[in-house]
Amino acid sequence: FVLPDIATLIYRLLKDKRVSMKTKIIISGAVAYITVPCDIIPDKIPFIGKVDDIAIGIFALNIIMTEVPLNVILENWQGKNDILIGLKNVLNMQLSVLYLYLCMFRFLY
Repeated sequence: FVLPDIATLIYRLLKDKRVSMKTKIIISGAVAYITVPCDIIPDKIPFIGKVDDIAIGIFALNIIMTEVPLNVILENWQGKNDILIGLKNVLNMQLSVLYLYLCMFRFLY
């Protein structure tokens, strides 16, 4: 499973001096938002309650993939490299799907 690898990557990037303070603040904020039970959209609302957490997670991973140099990511990644490449492709797809979902949600309400 890839979640422990991502958690380790985040931990190592937060300690890495080559990662900008701005990126570390964004990552820390995302981790805090996901782990704190108080959300903008309560988790008790079926499906929609989890969307904000998923969106924040995708946003944070996208920041990591775009703002942190690839060599720094690879040095701190403990999983298989093909998983990392697949993760980047999934993130690009997820951002498109999330954008469409948010547009539809805004249109319906």
